[in-house]
Order: sequence, then C-alpha cells, then structure tokens
Amino acid sequence: MASLALGLVGLVLVLALGFVLWRRTSRLEAEHQRAQAAYACLREAIDEMPAAIELYDAQDRLVICNQRMEQLYPDSARTAGVGLRYEELLRRAQQQGMLIDAPVGQEEEWIALRLAGRGRSNAPQLRRLPGGGWAHLYEARTTSGCIVAVRVDVTESVHQRQVLSAARAEAHSAHVRLREAIDAMPAGVAIYDEADRLVMYNREAVDMPPYGVGGELIGQTYEALLRRSLAQGDIAEALGREDEWLRQRLAARGLLKVPVLRRSKDGRWMHYYETRAPSGNLIMVRLDVTDLVEKSLELERANELLSRLSTTDSLTGLANRRQFDQSLQTEWLRSARNQQPISLLMIDVDFFKRYNDHYGHLTGDACLRQIAGILFDCAQRSGEVVARYGGEEFAMLLPGADVEAARVVAQRCMDELSKAAIPHANSPVAPWLTISIGVATAVADQNLLPESLVACADAALYRTKGSGRARFEVVST
Repeated sequence: MASLALGLVGLVLVLALGFVLWRRTSRLEAEHQRAQAAYACLREAIDEMPAAIELYDAQDRLVICNQRMEQLYPDSARTAGVGLRYEELLRRAQQQGMLIDAPVGQEEEWIALRLAGRGRSNAPQLRRLPGGGWAHLYEARTTSGCIVAVRVDVTESVHQRQVLSAARAEAHSAHVRLREAIDAMPAGVAIYDEADRLVMYNREAVDMPPYGVGGELIGQTYEALLRRSLAQGDIAEALGREDEWLRQRLAARGLLKVPVLRRSKDGRWMHYYETRAPSGNLIMVRLDVTDLVEKSLELERANELLSRLSTTDSLTGLANRRQFDQSLQTEWLRSARNQQPISLLMIDVDFFKRYNDHYGHLTGDACLRQIAGILFDCAQRSGEVVARYGGEEFAMLLPGADVEAARVVAQRCMDELSKAAIPHANSPVAPWLTISIGVATAVADQNLLPESLVACADAALYRTKGSGRARFEVVST
C-alpha cells in the first residue's frame, strides 16, 4: 500500500509540474504573439511616416529602416543591409558610386569625418538625394546607445531658397547696374520713395544742394534735406525768404511739367526735372546747362546790340530813320484807333554847312552829338521818340500831344539850345547855334498815310526857314 500511495503522489506531482509548464509556455506564447503584433504595428507606423527613418543598435548595426528610406535611396537596397554596421553600408555605397555628398577623390576623408561625427550633431545636416533633391538628416543617440536617423525631404524648401537667393543676387546685380548707370550720367540724379524719402543719388548730385549737406542722407525726407541746405545758405534764390521759398517749393513738389531753370550758389545754371514714376517714386534730374545759358545770353546780347545798331544812329545814339519810320507807323495806327492827337517836330540846324566849313567836320560831329543830347532831354514823356532824320535834321514824335503840348516842347527845345550857347561865328542869324522847327499836329485818319504828318511838318519847317529861321511854325491838320 505504501508503494502505491507513493506512486500516486509522484503522478500527481508530475501532472502538476506539467500543468505549470503548460501554463508558462502558454503565457510565453501569448506574450510572443503580443510582441510580434506590437512590432508589426510599430513597423506599419514607421512605414507610414513621411520621413525616412533608420534605427541602429549600440554597435551601430542597422536594425530597421522604413519604406520612405527605400523611396529616397532606391538603389541602396537598405533593407538588405539590416544587421550591417553603418560603416559597412557606407563602404557599399562607395563601391556603388553613391556617395554623392563626398567630393570626388576625397571619399575616404569624407567617410572618416562622417563616422567621427556620427550621432554628435544637434543641428540638421543637409544631404543630397540621388534624384537631385535634398534632405535634412537628423541623428540622435538614445540613452541605450542606439542611433535614430531621420531624413526629411526638403527639396522644395531648398529650391525655394535657391530661387530666392538667385532673385536676391539678380536684384543686387540690377541695383549695382542701376547705381553704375546713374553714376555715369552727366546729370545729378536723385530718387525718392512714395513717402518722399531719399532712396538713391549719384555722384554728380553730391555737389548740388541739398545733397552736399554732409552726414547720412539716405532715408531723409526731401523737406528735411532742404531745411538743412537753407540753414547753411546753399540755395541762393531763397536767401532772405527761406520759409516762403520752402512753402512754395514743397507745394510744387512733383508737379513740374516742364524743366525749371535755376541758378546755383556757385553761379551755375541748372535745369530741374521732376518725374513721378508709376510706383510712386519721384525721380529728380538736375542738368548743368551753364554753357547753353551763357551762349544763349551771349546771343541775346549780340542780337540786342545788332537790333540797337540797326535802329540807332551811330553818330548821335538817337533813333535812326528806320526806327523813326516804324514808330511813326505804330503811333499813327494807335492815334487812328483811339482818336488821340499825335504831333511831330521836324528840326533843322540853321546854317550847319557853314558851321562845318568854319570849324571842321570833327567839331561838326561833336556839335551834332551835343544837339542830340539836348533834344533827347527835351522829350520827357514815355513813348516820345527823338530821331536823327538825316544830316543835320532831327525829328521828334510826340504821341498823344495836341497843338499846345507840341508848342511847349518846341519852345523847350529852342530854350535849351539857347542856354547851351554853342558858338557859330559864321551864322547870319546869331553868334551861337540856332535851330528851326516845323510842328504838325493831327488826329490820324486810317484813310491817310502817316507820311502826311511828315509832309505837314516839313511844310511848316520850310515856312520857318523862309521867314528868318531860329523859330518854329505850327500846322494843325
């Protein structure tokens, strides 16, 4: 019996041990299945991520890489390299000619540097992709010594940066070309933005106000620059009226339709141009036209001198016959239009041939000049014309003068000449020089020619000479 009992106890123990082992095996199998399911889930999650992911163990052997890694590096067969160390993977890539980041001929040095910096960089590293794209490589070492490598495709970002960099380079190049172009211009150029702040000016403008005030000018408003120039007295035309000039200048800012001619402090003449661009910028150009202005002024002076010579008697400086005829024509028409009187004095120097014969022609010329001065002074109203009519004969045109006014002027001429007491030893009339005057007054008629007034004055002068000279006769038509 005892042996039977012992056998039964042993059997129970064996069965119990078997049950325990079965239970343990079942739990291990369940845990293994759960682990496999978790790994499969993790693998699916890694494969679904948009970034390329690699995991290396503490010995730097490849444990896992996802599908995105295979897409970025299609020829590397990364999954076939699971279990290989990272250095071995680099050597394979070198043999296949896929170390695209390594400079040609320096592959070994590049591999050495890559391994030395493995997992040590906190910043992303920019790597080229086989297809010509770019990726950011992030490497992190875990507390257990593993290395996680993540590659993010940044091709589009790099391309955008390259485009932006190229655009900036082109913009800089365009700016340099513009700078060189305006510096080469023989005119002062300044560009202001829509807020009237100075953006750019060339070398030619440096010597022109307000750009010669010193200091940093870019970014300053046009008004601020003008105020500094005005304070330094650099704008000649504004001296003594700076505030008024500034108000007028700013009010006309950007409204110049035609160039404005101004003279600078140093005496140069400048043409000022202002053009508003479609962008709102204001472009100012100052062109030195000193040579042109001086030549123009010289031409004007020459023309004035020529005009004066063509209408002035060279001996006496009075109006000549041509100028007298033009003035008579003008005033005759005005008299006819306004029905105002017009008078004419024809003046002849008595016995002037005897004067020349006695004193000589040089003295005779000096005498005519003296008489001309006296007659010119006797004409006191604006518009009155004193002319040398010919030889020793003079004419005095008196617009608006009636008979009495003409008499007054004629008498004044005779009195002033008498006061001069110019000796005339060979005159049968008096011991000094005398004149005879014929006076004619009329209200012009458009049906008559102005020469009719001259004819009347000549007739009066003829009667004066016939009745003894040294006096005047008046004819009113």
